[in-house]
Amino acid sequence: MAWSTCPKCNNHNFEVVEKSLAGSNFNLSFVQCMVCGTVVGVIDSNNYANKLNELENKVSSLSDKMSS
Repeated sequence: MAWSTCPKCNNHNFEVVEKSLAGSNFNLSFVQCMVCGTVVGVIDSNNYANKLNELENKVSSLSDKMSS
């Protein structure tokens, strides 16, 4: 099995750190190396996909109730 490796220091341990960007009004979660802090990815802090799925289910449920 392959090991994820930091491109800067070759470490194999990563962490998720939530930060805000200058000039932005929302946070992002950065996946970064635990040793040197090199960012290797960015993920949505607010998990919009799950929130959209929840809203879709609520709208569908309301639609079913209204059509009954």
